[in-house]
Amino acid sequence: MRIYHAVGGYRVLYADEIPPTAKARVLEQDILKFNGANASVMLEETNASFHALKSKTYTPLYLPDPGIGEKNFAVKNTITDPSGVEINYYVAGFVKSGIYEIFSLQATPSEYPAFLRAVELAAGKIA
Repeated sequence: MRIYHAVGGYRVLYADEIPPTAKARVLEQDILKFNGANASVMLEETNASFHALKSKTYTPLYLPDPGIGEKNFAVKNTITDPSGVEINYYVAGFVKSGIYEIFSLQATPSEYPAFLRAVELAAGKIA
């Protein structure tokens, strides 16, 4: 993935176990600041990348428009491990005022609304 000339950025990991273990709940947040329309272009590329990865062990399912920021997306990525166990990763991203943010969390469908609320709260902090 190209960075499209970001002028700054952060990656944050929130975990319920320190140091994170294989069973830890980890929420990832990527924030990049852009000048011009590059944030939107990067969001579109990120969104398209999930569909491009589709395989026997990886299935993306696009979720309803979360209505966050100027542009956004939400996708549930299901990964099937070699033993047949399915693991769900939710990813939501948005662009607002030249800021590109992507969140991801391994979660169950019942946890998705709380995850989406965290994304909405982050968007609300951008002027």
